[in-house]
This record gives sequence, structure tokens and C-alpha cells, in this order.
Amino acid sequence: YNGKVPLSNSTIMMPFRADGGDRDEALKLVLDELTKMLDVKILVGEHDSKSRFVADFERWPNLEYRFIKCNPGEPFARTKAANELIRYSNTEVVFNHDCDIIVHPQAYYYAEQMLLNEHFDCVLPHNGLTWDISYNFSFSEDSFLCSSFEEIKEFKNTKSHPNDNILRLRLAAAPGGIVGLK
Repeated sequence: YNGKVPLSNSTIMMPFRADGGDRDEALKLVLDELTKMLDVKILVGEHDSKSRFVADFERWPNLEYRFIKCNPGEPFARTKAANELIRYSNTEVVFNHDCDIIVHPQAYYYAEQMLLNEHFDCVLPHNGLTWDISYNFSFSEDSFLCSSFEEIKEFKNTKSHPNDNILRLRLAAAPGGIVGLK
């Protein structure tokens, strides 16, 4: 056991289009956190006319990168990219993940168990409550003690630093709000 949440039956897929700015930085931070917290295959699919993302396989050893080519000027087609990525998954569970959100690590495990053992067809592994976080964010045990919007606001007010640059990245609240559909 390496201290990571084991998700051997799952793949996290992230359709993505680089913007050379905040979106790219958000993706790197999310990949760092997923790699640190989860033992899971991660598929990033960049949908664009040319590849801009630099995949660092030493930094993210569970990463598999796919370039999904489109015509110049064609808008980002997240669903098209997701459909392409799902073909590369060889696991029973696939998480369709945004590149700018971090979910509590245990929520992935609970969601995987609901899908595999409780016969759910679809699971949303967080309760939808999010807040912006800073560039120098890092996980800690108390990051996920929040279970309501009021607790999140209180937590954010006690943990924020006024000089932080805000990254357009969302942190999901505690996993107590997992929703499953049968």
C-alpha cells in the first residue's frame, strides 16, 4: 500500500484544450494532485488543430496522453473528445473529469464501489459545492472536513492568504454528497 486511494478498476479521462494560460496551469495542478492521491490510470485528450500540451510522464507516471485532431478554428468539442478517450479505457469504471476541479480522493473510491458493487449506472462523486483556490494550494487532512456551503465559506476564510493569486480551479466539497443513479 503506497498511501494512495486504489482505483485499479477505474480510469479518469479529461478532455482538454490548451489555452497557454490558466487552463494549462489548472490541468497541471489537477494532474499533480490526482497522481499524489490516487493509484489510477489518467487519460488526457487534447482536442485541437495542433498539440500544445507537454505531457511529463515522469511527473505523472499514470498519465496516458492522446491528441484528438480537429480543423483549425473548430471549437472545442468536449463530448467528441470524451467519446474518443473512452475507447482507450480498459477499465470497468470511467470518470469523466474536468481539468479544473479537484475532488476529495475518497469520493472516487466511494463512486467506484457504488458502480461496481451497488449496480448504479451513473455516479456524481461530489455534491456540486465548489470554491476557487489559489496557485499555492495543497491538500491537507482538514481540506475536506467541510460538508456544507457555510462550512466551506468559513474554511476558506480561515485558510486563504490575501496575497494569493487566484487560479480558476475549483475544489469540491466533502464526499458526503455523492449522488448515484440506478
